[in-house]
Amino acid sequence: MNQNNLKVYCRVIGLRQSDIIRGAIESLEINENKLKIMNNNIKFCQIVKDQQLQFNNNLIQEQDQWFITYGECASGKTTAMFREDGVIEQIGQMYINNNKQQNVQISMIEIRKNKIIDMLTQQEVKLIQSNESFNCMNLKKISIQNMDQYLQIIQSGYQNRTQQNGLMSNISTIYPLIIKLDFGNFAIQFVDLVGSQKSKYCSPNMLNEIIFNNTGLSQIECILNTKDETQRLLLCNTHLITKVLKNAFRNSSLTNLIVCVSAANIYEKDTLRILKQIQGL
Repeated sequence: MNQNNLKVYCRVIGLRQSDIIRGAIESLEINENKLKIMNNNIKFCQIVKDQQLQFNNNLIQEQDQWFITYGECASGKTTAMFREDGVIEQIGQMYINNNKQQNVQISMIEIRKNKIIDMLTQQEVKLIQSNESFNCMNLKKISIQNMDQYLQIIQSGYQNRTQQNGLMSNISTIYPLIIKLDFGNFAIQFVDLVGSQKSKYCSPNMLNEIIFNNTGLSQIECILNTKDETQRLLLCNTHLITKVLKNAFRNSSLTNLIVCVSAANIYEKDTLRILKQIQGL
């Protein structure tokens, strides 16, 4: 992708109680904006540990922009995006407070296998292909006036998110969730991707869900590492997740990739795989 329009951040979570019980130690070294793991040094725009990334008003541009969380299951992606002072709250605060237009609209979708579900109505909607930010036919859009209303709508939609318990390393499956904040002449998209999952003694239906999510993630990794824009956009047409995210991968897009990893050495192989995927971006 165009290096000038892609920014890569890193959020690290330290040892949790469950990690300590398993005998984990911390294996990542952080030095300013560089992270070291197994003699690999990787540089980011910003690295934080056990806290939220901090964005400033220099990020504000009246142009489509994407914020995408990326990482393994249980690596803190949803915390980075949705919790207090997370990406959604910080960026929303900046743009809503600086917006001089009268009509700002918000919409939310979840990608469930081959279906797109409107999180505000819980009805299926159809993707409209365009050269602009994603849109869906009959998608509910709510006009917002202030931050309190903005956060309330997001919380309401988030409560409809799919979670299914299963024997997959004690991780529940969660489909990708996307929020669009539409200002008319540009839009902000927040994308909370699901991490790759390992199936163990799960039902055939759950296995299909895992395969769908993992295939989408593999395709995103391939797209991110494809230098030619035409080829990248062609690759986007092979999976529903990448079709929805297609415009995040254009050279003209402003895309912020938020890589979430754990410092625990028990996840070292998965962490190194994730970091190597983005090392060349």
